[in-house]
Amino acid sequence: MTVKNRETKRPPRIFFGIKNGQSFIEYTMLIIVVGIALIAMTAYVSRAMNAALSTKSSSK
Repeated sequence: MTVKNRETKRPPRIFFGIKNGQSFIEYTMLIIVVGIALIAMTAYVSRAMNAALSTKSSSK
């Protein structure tokens, strides 16, 4: 009979192979920052498009 050593056993992979909580928090913060950047970019692009359209319509 062989006894398995518990120290060599790998921890369960909970979130795509992330092993510790710090890494999970870093990925969460990265996703939040990217989301905020996309929201800011959308607002900027829509204002730029509205400004471009209003300049073209007023020049006619």
